Amino acid sequence: MPGTLEDRKRLRPIGRNNERYQQMLDELRKLAVFADDAGFDVLATTEHHFHSEGYETSVAPLLIYANLAARTERIKFSPLGLVLPSWDPIRAAEELAVLDHLTKGRIYAGFARGYQDRWVNVLGQQYHVTGAPMDGSSIDNHNRKVYEETVKVIKKAWTEEAWDYDGEYYKVPFPYKEGIRRWPVADWTRQYGAPGEIDVPINAAKYRARRSFINPCVKGDYAAKSGNRITGQGFSVSVLGPCTQRHTCGVCMFDNGASQIIEITNQMPGRIRINIVVKRHLFAGK
Repeated sequence: MPGTLEDRKRLRPIGRNNERYQQMLDELRKLAVFADDAGFDVLATTEHHFHSEGYETSVAPLLIYANLAARTERIKFSPLGLVLPSWDPIRAAEELAVLDHLTKGRIYAGFARGYQDRWVNVLGQQYHVTGAPMDGSSIDNHNRKVYEETVKVIKKAWTEEAWDYDGEYYKVPFPYKEGIRRWPVADWTRQYGAPGEIDVPINAAKYRARRSFINPCVKGDYAAKSGNRITGQGFSVSVLGPCTQRHTCGVCMFDNGASQIIEITNQMPGRIRINIVVKRHLFAGK
């Protein structure tokens, strides 16, 4: 939020000052248009909440990008990153995919674990997670396990036609063993929905998500080791078909505490270029 230290004292909490927030939005729009005209590749912001002091007013980065994308032509946008232990992973997958459609492929998906107890403890309470101290403690390990599981769910949502998931913190369908029993239009879904979406037992509907504009294609295993490990094993989901007009995009995963960068590139038409970033700081790729 624009303002001197004196302004912040006089207007406290400036983070809830509508006039200054509107000023910030106007300045951000001008910066985005300038960056687009100047040939910058990516505009990125963080995700943080509860900053009444007005320093990190990035509570809804995906909404901001939708607004900025409507005013620009080619620059891409990336949350660096969405703090997954505070998100429902299917909701994150859907909102990123829809934004990817709205911008026709100008979105990089950046993910992070979250370190600020101030708000992660509140927004992550559904997983009993707190901010990651990155010290290898039980609290840190729990945060990491939740993060890794949400990444798996998001990837399944982006790459599989119909799927289920029986995780430690997240299950699809729910309850997992019983499935979804009360779905009055099961016959309709069986005829017109995705094959396998209505599974045994009857009405145990599997989940389908909106596919991103450019179809992510992650094959094989990857791992980054720096005292910790991130795993990925080829995932799938159900979204719209891949873009045939441009062939590269980015999916970035930011893992606080690791130090390596692994880049997997698939140059096949309609496939996604994936920059797996397991580094604390910003990484921007074309």
